[in-house]
Amino acid sequence: MALPEHAVNAALAAVLDRMSQSWQVTAELSGQIRENSNLRVDILVDPSSGSPIVVENEFAPARTVQDDALGRLGKTISKDGAMITEVVALRSPASLKSCRSVEHAERSILNQEFEYALFRLHLDARGDDWLPTTTQRTPANSENFLKGPITSLAEFLLNAGTSGYTLQASLVELDRGVQESIGILNAIADSNSQLKSELANLFMQAFSDEDISQGLGIAATVVINATLFQQKLAANYPSVLSLSQMKGRGLLHQAGLIEQWQEILKINYWPIYSIAVSVMEAIQDPYIASKFIRRLFETTQNLIDLGVVDTHDLCGVVFQRFMTERKYLASFYTRPESASLLAHLAVPDLEWSNPNVYRDFKFADYACGTGALVHGVYHRISHLHEFAGGDPQQLHAHVMQENITAADIVPSAAHLTATLLSSLFPNQTYESSRVVVPDYGLVDGGKRVCLGSLELLAEEEQFSTLFPNPGDGKLIGPKGEGELTYQLTVSTGSQDLVIMNPPYTRSMSDWIDGAHGTWKPFNALGNTADTQRRMRARERQLTAKVACYNGYQSMPSAFCGVADRMLKDGGTFAFVLPMTSLQGVSWRKFRAMLAERYNEIMVINISAGKATECAWSADTALAEVLIIATKNGSKDEKLG
Repeated sequence: MALPEHAVNAALAAVLDRMSQSWQVTAELSGQIRENSNLRVDILVDPSSGSPIVVENEFAPARTVQDDALGRLGKTISKDGAMITEVVALRSPASLKSCRSVEHAERSILNQEFEYALFRLHLDARGDDWLPTTTQRTPANSENFLKGPITSLAEFLLNAGTSGYTLQASLVELDRGVQESIGILNAIADSNSQLKSELANLFMQAFSDEDISQGLGIAATVVINATLFQQKLAANYPSVLSLSQMKGRGLLHQAGLIEQWQEILKINYWPIYSIAVSVMEAIQDPYIASKFIRRLFETTQNLIDLGVVDTHDLCGVVFQRFMTERKYLASFYTRPESASLLAHLAVPDLEWSNPNVYRDFKFADYACGTGALVHGVYHRISHLHEFAGGDPQQLHAHVMQENITAADIVPSAAHLTATLLSSLFPNQTYESSRVVVPDYGLVDGGKRVCLGSLELLAEEEQFSTLFPNPGDGKLIGPKGEGELTYQLTVSTGSQDLVIMNPPYTRSMSDWIDGAHGTWKPFNALGNTADTQRRMRARERQLTAKVACYNGYQSMPSAFCGVADRMLKDGGTFAFVLPMTSLQGVSWRKFRAMLAERYNEIMVINISAGKATECAWSADTALAEVLIIATKNGSKDEKLG
């Protein structure tokens, strides 16, 4: 007797439910749809954060499953009133019919391939409401389905759980909160030069009278990020109060918020709350501080009402709008979807069920910005390990302390990177991290200059270091600056994956400002014209023996050299680069390096009519490509 479809639904739900602690998965639900209590839900995926996902399943060829999926789109879940904005149409292999029982089907599911497509309902703002507009199918062609094992389906469902509506509404709310916070803080910035000076010291950026709103934007984003993370910590630590609890106890004021964050610092999370405390302490007008905190509370509550607390990617998007130095550093924000795609393509197919494989996998981004790429990799490998039966939470401290290296010369960006990485498992603490702010500009009292992560190109017999002398630079650790006195060392040939979106612009000739005698790649963080000339000389010294370096595209080609130096044989090179890297004369050395030292090379571009539509990064008019390649040996050899 063939196993009926409802039994396979139960088996699928049981397998998926065991694969992740991030959701609850149930099957064969009746009375769950408010508009029609007789309309059954085959499988309901209810993530801990995000929107519910309905899965409609049929045995292949599944001729009616897409109509069933569309019939549930836009309906309302009875138990909590949530709108169904994502439905997956699933084709299960007909061979599952031959299973003898639900338990037999659960075992068989692990070795089967499934076909699936996502239907997503888009909503647009209409006053205070969000109303359905269009339906999008992924893949777009109704004849095509994605195909993969149960682990691929699980990853797909996790990503589908954050609806386009939620992301759109959250970004609008977060942006509104930041802009209104800038307006509030401007009232004292206009009359108080001390606030501008303190923000400049905190973020290591000089803010003129004209661009002080950019400094206030960074400050507001950092503090909103802290309040959002506080909500997550409140669910894991009895000693941490949510903003609503603080308000109910009369503690939601400047002194109360600072005291609460100082209590959190006693637990851990120095990267997030040390800078947030400093921002709050810099607001010396009690009335303005009170008004600012009320707006913080409103923003945080609105985001919670949208079902979003894990909004650190969104904070990164907003934060990048206020990066005053970005025009000089040429650092373009990697869109979340681009970062996710590159991470998925770059993470190799290893035995992720093996705790030692997961424990030993090392990856880095030496120009990390707000951390989208390293977060994408960590997110990916932790899911692969969990789906295979592992517990990534138990190894969070080890991964943070030993495996992830992330560097950026802008301290506030590095702080957001540390926040983003901590957010994956907020109830797990760690003693140190490899998120760093390398020296950039004058060091040792002006005796020498450093170039941030490019110092990894310095010739050393055994290893290179971001900090040539102990005490230089800053490490973004969890316990406080006083406890971060060790020297970070980075061994050459130590990384399994280097993933980067390095700084670049149309051509390095665009970066030379002859009128002011400055070299734009180094015209940041207060460096004088003389310091920039010394930094240019240091760049020539460091890159003299770098095989892929060229002076015309010096910054991106130098960072490609850093990646090549740090990768082990069998390691993965994963970069966002300008389209010209594939054919430009100035990039010929880079292409020669790939041809000589790398195999399994994959190049991905966006096909569109305009360069602005061919970019993987935000706010750039340059056409870009994703390049993924394996260094020398095969991926099978990379972990011995």
